[in-house]
Amino acid sequence: DPYHPVMVTNDTLDGIVTHGYRCADILNPDPYSPNPDYVPNFLKKVREVARPGQATMLTLWHSSSQAHFTHEWGTAPAYPYRVLRCQYLVGIAYGAVGFTAYTSAFYLPEVQYRYGLPYVWREIRFLEKAMSAPAPAAPPRVEPAETASWIRQAGGHLYLILVNHKPGTRRVKVAHPLLAGVKRLLVASEGREVAVQGGALTDTLAEGDARVYTT
Repeated sequence: DPYHPVMVTNDTLDGIVTHGYRCADILNPDPYSPNPDYVPNFLKKVREVARPGQATMLTLWHSSSQAHFTHEWGTAPAYPYRVLRCQYLVGIAYGAVGFTAYTSAFYLPEVQYRYGLPYVWREIRFLEKAMSAPAPAAPPRVEPAETASWIRQAGGHLYLILVNHKPGTRRVKVAHPLLAGVKRLLVASEGREVAVQGGALTDTLAEGDARVYTT
């Protein structure tokens, strides 16, 4: 169909490789696991096989087996707010440009969805202009490796995302030319600032921590 983009969702890691990248304009997998490394693994696989111009979105099934009536109530609740936020921000850091989310009454009993997700979506809305801005010529330089990073400039402001999706706490250093003229960055949602020296900043991220820095 030359007039409508084709999207494939409900895809698996194998499906992305065997057919997803060949038959769709938009790859929209829906990984669900509370493991911080799970969503990045899906998006790294998309990066490996995606054609130029293919977009990536995410359907983040914040699995709640008790709401699916497959587990006794109270034994398999929704993922915690911290996991939800990490998954959205690591999704952006690995190239997702949009999300399809479940908002039906099916999830009304889940306090995480009623109170946690609207706040996460406000953060995503805050990042919207930056998400549609062109990527810089080079990605951030991050130590240690395998720390998710993403930087954009939009409307005269700078936006930086860092996510530690690996086990254990990490002391992370990130550098980029866009940071060269910046002295301090606000850490969104945390009410604090970090210093930027010589075009680089350093911060400590626990396992599963997701940070948004901005001017």
